[in-house]
Amino acid sequence: MLSPFCGIDPVPWSPPQEAKRTGAGGPPPSTAWQPSGERESGQRGVGTASAIGCIADNDGVLPWFPMERHPISDRLELMVNLSNRNVVLAYRELTVSG
Repeated sequence: MLSPFCGIDPVPWSPPQEAKRTGAGGPPPSTAWQPSGERESGQRGVGTASAIGCIADNDGVLPWFPMERHPISDRLELMVNLSNRNVVLAYRELTVSG
């Protein structure tokens, strides 16, 4: 069974003492963006999940996953999978009582 973090130990994040106020980056690219697996012939290469070899068996939303739920509005809910820290936004368009 693969670890939820694919062999990478999580490191706690701490905010910097002072925010950077200068811009970062450079000029925009001169060509349109293409996915990394895209070839000039238009064919796709090897998928990223199979290339990395890290396919988690606890992705998605299933009833037995430990989820922390945070209602944002009456229709929108943010859920955090506590075993792998994935975040899911769920929107209900229709609710039928009964």
